[in-house]
Amino acid sequence: MGGSKGNKASNTHPSRVKKRKFHGNRHSIEQDTQFTSASAKKIGRFDVKVPVASNFGYCIIEFVSVFSALSASVICKDCKSEVAFSKSSLRGLGFNILLECKCDKQTKIKSCSLVGSACEINRRIVFAMRMLGVGHQGLNLFCGLMDICQGIGNSTYASILENIHIAASTVYDSIISFAATEEKDLNERAGNIRNNLTVSGDGTWKKRGFSSLFGVSTLIGKFTGKTLDSKVKSSFCATCNLWKGKKDSDPVAYETWFKNHQEECTANHTGSSGKMEIDAIVEMFQRSEDKHDAKYVTYVGDGDSKTFKGILNAEPYEDLLVIKKECVGHVEKRMGTRLRNAKKNNKGMGGKGAGKLTDKLINELTKFYGLAIRRHPDSVEEMRKEIWATFFHKSSSDENPQHQNCPEGAESWCKWQQAATVTQIKMLFYFLISDHSVGRNRGDQ
Repeated sequence: MGGSKGNKASNTHPSRVKKRKFHGNRHSIEQDTQFTSASAKKIGRFDVKVPVASNFGYCIIEFVSVFSALSASVICKDCKSEVAFSKSSLRGLGFNILLECKCDKQTKIKSCSLVGSACEINRRIVFAMRMLGVGHQGLNLFCGLMDICQGIGNSTYASILENIHIAASTVYDSIISFAATEEKDLNERAGNIRNNLTVSGDGTWKKRGFSSLFGVSTLIGKFTGKTLDSKVKSSFCATCNLWKGKKDSDPVAYETWFKNHQEECTANHTGSSGKMEIDAIVEMFQRSEDKHDAKYVTYVGDGDSKTFKGILNAEPYEDLLVIKKECVGHVEKRMGTRLRNAKKNNKGMGGKGAGKLTDKLINELTKFYGLAIRRHPDSVEEMRKEIWATFFHKSSSDENPQHQNCPEGAESWCKWQQAATVTQIKMLFYFLISDHSVGRNRGDQ
């Protein structure tokens, strides 16, 4: 009796087949992020330099033609019979090359290297297509047209994206951490407080206008010119878009899904697309101390007062008020824009010839305006003087020279002042070789 019912102490049933433990299959292997996460932790702790293997690479071959030729040329070293080649264990673009002969000996060769247990080629093709702007459907269409494979499934594709995101995020965090350290070193060498940095910020959108669903903003260090932080803003989530139809038709399922989805939702912005830049830069200021142990004390903006106002309203630092400086490049650009608008709105101002506001003159005035600001960053008076010097220099003529504000000397950018210097030297020579001056030097004394 005891044998038929099993041993209660061991809680086993001899009549039942013991379930095998699941160790993964060709679908679940691609979904494993453990290997990527472990590598990410190593990169986060150390300055890891990845060696590049010059003998590693992929090529496209037609399997049947190539391996039929190989089968006719090789034999098994044991039974001396022909070796047959075939595919097995297909996993996306990866597979095993199976070698069989008469002695029933089977050898499996991986068609690509492995990342943990996953095929590297699958992650590489997804990454390459994403870099080219091609999504899941485009990838499968490419594979179908090339007769490579049937493509990659939905769940596998999503898992590969997750692995790529983990790896890319870790590398990105390491790069900006190194950039922030370098920026602080250079800032200290310039005589400033090490952790009080000057940054410039700007934003860009996926498409022009104010209807874009995606925007990216970045902060760049003054001395290194490298990105110290960035923030992606999105007002769209593909998963939310798929589920929005069930909000009314199946509210219970929708509520259950929504509770689990909130932390994963990619939509992190509400409001206009123009507000994306403001919100993103404010968030980057607020996390600067946690991210880099630094404060962004000076903000170099593009002339948009809304962004700087948003920073001031947010008060990212309790004991510090952020200062704003204008980006010279944007100020210079505004000069050119206003000159072109003036030419467009006043028909008599444009045209060809002397005294006309030509495109060439606009470009020169814009360039010289920017140079005047860059050459005198510490003196408003000198800056203003050189800006006016540019205007009067371009307005002058032979009959009415206006070079009084142009820098003097032979090294001046103003040719009139250069010529005036040469004239002064020439007059000095005339005086020194005059009869009166030379006559006083006659005799033996």
